[in-house]
Amino acid sequence: MSKSLTAAIIRQQRDRLLCNLNLLYPTPVFLKTIWRTVCTDMSYEKSNYKRDIGYFHDKGWIRLTDNPFDSSQNWDDRLCVLTAAGKEIAEGTMTDPAMEI
Repeated sequence: MSKSLTAAIIRQQRDRLLCNLNLLYPTPVFLKTIWRTVCTDMSYEKSNYKRDIGYFHDKGWIRLTDNPFDSSQNWDDRLCVLTAAGKEIAEGTMTDPAMEI
């Protein structure tokens, strides 16, 4: 697969993920729930999903918190909520080169 096609697929997957988080805004959601229900594309590997969640977190588009009801603190048991900055990206009022297809 060419580099430009791979980059386009990554942007498309990130866009789909961010748009779905926007639908749930401002409700916090478990990362495992997002993976099971939102990420239904079989080509979207869990390692890419984790990378994209990390990217969104680093950009300040999402906030991650530990589950207050579970002491195991698995990565999938963390709660994720879209921030105001993430909502602006998801709705297209702000742009980011990593999200443009």
